[in-house]
Amino acid sequence: MRILCLFAVLSLSSTLLFSQDQTPPAAAFDAVGLVVSDIETSERFYTEILGFTQFYEFSLDEAWADKAGMGNGKALSVKMFRLGGGPTAAALKLAYFAEAPAKKITSGIDVESGVNYLTLRYQDSSDVKKRIKSAGIPIVGEVAGPGYELFIVRDPDGVFIEIIQPPAAN
Repeated sequence: MRILCLFAVLSLSSTLLFSQDQTPPAAAFDAVGLVVSDIETSERFYTEILGFTQFYEFSLDEAWADKAGMGNGKALSVKMFRLGGGPTAAALKLAYFAEAPAKKITSGIDVESGVNYLTLRYQDSSDVKKRIKSAGIPIVGEVAGPGYELFIVRDPDGVFIEIIQPPAAN
């Protein structure tokens, strides 16, 4: 009887394990792309300060970039990063040109349309906050309430970065 129960448990477990659909979803959010004015500075900010990891990079020549509707006659390069979450996590693409003028720094997210802020969630944001302070990056806002703590900084091109920490597990 004990062997029969063990067999039943193993059969059920393997059926559940292998019957789950492993195909990718029909649609998913894949990446957000930011055009940066200085790739080295932006790369340091996103990796050394915020903890992103680079996983891929590529370059597009003028013809390909124009055919894709992205280059305006200019070649571009892209470095791709992830923040935790494994290989299926959404990516951050930092695109850069040989020359790209810096974006006008705004006083808030309400002054122009487009991508003006990103939200990042950390289980514990204290190390990120220490790196931000050590790097001399100003915190432009900080609030806490029931169930959250957040603070906001800007990336090197002025994009607001909202950093959220959920409440500690009890």
